[in-house]
Amino acid sequence: MLIVTSKDTNLTKARARYLESRPIAVAAGRILVLNKTIPGPVALPEADVSATEHFIAEVQNVFPVLGVNLLRGKSAVSPITANEAGGSDSPVFEVGIPKGGQTRAQDIDGKFTVLADSHARLRWATGKLKTPTHTHRDLCESLIAREVLAQRGELMVFTRNQVFSSPTAAAVTARTETRNGRHSWRVEGSQVSDGEWREHRIGTTAAAPT
Repeated sequence: MLIVTSKDTNLTKARARYLESRPIAVAAGRILVLNKTIPGPVALPEADVSATEHFIAEVQNVFPVLGVNLLRGKSAVSPITANEAGGSDSPVFEVGIPKGGQTRAQDIDGKFTVLADSHARLRWATGKLKTPTHTHRDLCESLIAREVLAQRGELMVFTRNQVFSSPTAAAVTARTETRNGRHSWRVEGSQVSDGEWREHRIGTTAAAPT
């Protein structure tokens, strides 16, 4: 169960109805909605709509970090090739895992997201990450506790899409060893790194005529 609160005391009845209807509209068709009553659109003054939409956007930013993807604006985009990597859509990135595993990820809604059914290493590697208090180890253990990561034989598997704060955090969690995500992640089927793809995209955007 998730409970969302706000310090804003200016929550009118109309705003509350708007906040009830909008998330249901976003989630409809993507997940099973059990509500017997689905409220329709609520007419609000422009200022109220802006304030309420900002609140919803904040919720959409927070939920994926908690592993809750029901309010994501869109699903993963179609994979593209390395030659297309300078476009506005993210290609699929991949990183190999010992024992034959593979982890796949994309930028979705501007957030680095490891895709469901990707693999992660089962055991922590020796070295710095052996320390129980290491931030990324704590994150991995949290994902296991929330059943985002589940053991499948000699590997762990992501049971659903999971948002990470950076490519590095995703790479370290998947491989359980110190990694630079900008170098580790490669565009699927190529040797183009995450960092190279981002630099190329920025260069292409800067060179575009205005």
